[in-house]
Amino acid sequence: MEILDQAVFELFDQLEAFLRGDARMFVRDAQAIAAIAMLLYFGVKSFGLISGDERWEIMPLLRPFGLTLVIVFWGQFIRALEFPFDIFEGRTEALYNDQRDEVDLLMLEKNKLITEYALKLTEVSQDVEDVNGEDSDSWMGMIGVDVDDLVQEAKSLYLVVLAKFKYVLEQVINYIILAFFQVCVYIVFFLQMFFKHVLIVLGPLAFAISIIPAFKDSYTTWIGRFISVALYSTIARIVLIISMTFIRYALNLEIQMFENLMADENAFILYATGSNTVQISFIVALLTGAAAMLTVPTVSTWIVNTSGVGQAVGKMAKGGVQVAKTAGGAL
Repeated sequence: MEILDQAVFELFDQLEAFLRGDARMFVRDAQAIAAIAMLLYFGVKSFGLISGDERWEIMPLLRPFGLTLVIVFWGQFIRALEFPFDIFEGRTEALYNDQRDEVDLLMLEKNKLITEYALKLTEVSQDVEDVNGEDSDSWMGMIGVDVDDLVQEAKSLYLVVLAKFKYVLEQVINYIILAFFQVCVYIVFFLQMFFKHVLIVLGPLAFAISIIPAFKDSYTTWIGRFISVALYSTIARIVLIISMTFIRYALNLEIQMFENLMADENAFILYATGSNTVQISFIVALLTGAAAMLTVPTVSTWIVNTSGVGQAVGKMAKGGVQVAKTAGGAL
């Protein structure tokens, strides 16, 4: 069993490639909205210039043309925006693959030991049942009963049943927790694919509406959210790298435990009656990793705040206008 199913990630890649075919779904509609918004924008600006309420400025008049160019070359704009994040994903994915391969090898070794443990547990159970069967047949033919032997046989049978029950319970719990961990990981990558697709499809409308002064920050808000979503996979792989380290440590403890059980006949059955902190450490590692994966969207907003991006882009635009004014005054 793999710690994470790579077929699911391949499915996500195929779905994302399929959804990219609809990236320009609303580009024509956005172009129409941009044309109408430009007419309104230039009309308001012209009225302000004619009435003398505003001064003649070049940069504010070029802003609608810049937003319209982004809409026209929407595909190229998206690829340029995603380029640095693809580099980040490539670096973290290489580290994650190394950790995942090592954990998968440990999982395989653990499963082999569990299989050997189950076979040995079956053999011990069969031996105890055979002894009990022979003793019961001889007891049926006897008038007296040896109480000590009967008590010892009952204890042996009890230990075997308890060992079987504990083995099955542990495997069920491990399977459920591992499935929960996998679901949490898959949810993060699915949300990234879903949010990114929605942002790409509806992004042209945000840029077109940004031409209207009342919604001038819509495109900067969109850029901030897109960057935040694009960071999901990078942050998720960093979380996985840390989680895999914890999981690898827990698996090594389990492997060592099963090796000791197979080597020590006395510890084999007595294992059923004792508390097992090794199994708990593996479960804690999976639950901790799952909880950390669910915080990826929140951590992404810590790195790139939407409002912060809007303020930064606004300051850059104001700086460009100031530079243009200074250059125009010098000429």
